[in-house]
Amino acid sequence: NGVSFLDIAIGSEHAIAILSDSTLVSWGSNSYGQLGNKSLSESLTPTPVYAGGQIKNKKFVEISARNKHSIALDESGAVYQWGAVIFGQGGNVPQSNIDEPTIVDFSQVQLSNKKIIKIDAGNHFNLAMGEDSSLFSWGSNHLGVLGNINSSNSNTPINVDYNSLLDENEKIRTFSAGSTHSLALTTKGKIIGWGWNGYGSLGINYLKQEYTNTPIIIDVQNSSLKDKTPIYVKAGRDCSFAIDENGEIHSWGRNQDGALGLGFVEEYQTPRKLDYFKDVNVKIKSIAGTNKSTYILTQDSEIYFWGMDDNDPDSKLFSLTPKYFNDRYNPLFNVEIDTLVAGWTHVVALTKNGDLYSWGNNS
Repeated sequence: NGVSFLDIAIGSEHAIAILSDSTLVSWGSNSYGQLGNKSLSESLTPTPVYAGGQIKNKKFVEISARNKHSIALDESGAVYQWGAVIFGQGGNVPQSNIDEPTIVDFSQVQLSNKKIIKIDAGNHFNLAMGEDSSLFSWGSNHLGVLGNINSSNSNTPINVDYNSLLDENEKIRTFSAGSTHSLALTTKGKIIGWGWNGYGSLGINYLKQEYTNTPIIIDVQNSSLKDKTPIYVKAGRDCSFAIDENGEIHSWGRNQDGALGLGFVEEYQTPRKLDYFKDVNVKIKSIAGTNKSTYILTQDSEIYFWGMDDNDPDSKLFSLTPKYFNDRYNPLFNVEIDTLVAGWTHVVALTKNGDLYSWGNNS
C-alpha cells in the first residue's frame, strides 16, 4: 500500500513498528496485551495497534519495547504504554495489564513545561528524558532500577536521582535501559549507572555491592575508557557497552557464552576494549543484544556478532570474538541498514529504504 517502516522495537516475543504514515503496527505474542490491539490474541503478521481512544489522530516519532510491554512517544512529547505495565507496591510481577495505548501521567514530576524527547523500555520499567535532559523512571523498582532511593514501585514517572553527580552546566546526553540496570552518558563523558550490579555490569565488584537504587559514576580510570570520550552507551542483560569518540567498543559485566566479545567467557567488571576491531577499519554505530549474543551495526551498514545463538543447534554462530555477519551470501549484503534491534532470541534490521529483515526464533 505504499507504506514503509520508519522505526522498529522488539520485546521478548513481540515487535512494534512505526509506519511511514506515523501510525503503529505490532505482531508476535500478546498474552499481556503488549500488541496494543485491544485483545490478548497473538498475531503472526503486522497488525494495526488500536488507533482510537487516547491515541486517536496521534503521530508517533519513537517506540520502545522490552519483555511483555511497549511504549511510544508522539510528536507532541506525550508518552503512551501498554502490556504488563501496572505493578503493586513491591516486586516485579505485574498486577494488571493494559491492552491498548494509554497515556503516561507526568503530572507528579516537574517537566518545566518541556516535552519528553526520548524513551527506552527496560524489563519491568521505563525511562524517559525531557527537553531539559531530566530523566524520569516508572514501573517496578526491583533491584533499584528506577534510580530513586525514596521510591518503591511507581506506576507514574518519578525523578532519577543523579543531579548530585553532575558538574555545573553538565547534563545527560543519552541513556539506555537494560534488563535490570540502566546507563546514562553525560555531556562531559561520564557514564552513570544504577540498578542491579550482577556480574559487575555497573563497573564495580558485585560481591561488594549487589545493586544500587541511587545512580553512581562508573569508574573508568583503570579501564580501556581512560582518557577516552564515550559517545554512546548500551545496557544489556547484565552487561554494558560503550562506544568512544573513535568508534571503538568497550564492554563489561556478564559474559555468558562470550557475550562481551572479549575472547573468553569470564565476567569482566571494568570496561575493556574489544581487540578484534583494532585492525579492522570500522566505525560502530549501535549495539543490540539477545539472551546470549551481541550484534553491532557499523556506520557502513556492516553487521558483526558474537556469543551464542540459542536457535542454532550446531553452534555455527557461536563465537567468542566478533564475526562478520552480512557477507555476500547474506540477503543483507550491500544493503544500507538504518537500525538493528534484538529481542530475547531474535534480531530485526530496518533498512534505509524502510524494509524489515528478521532472523532467529520465530515461536
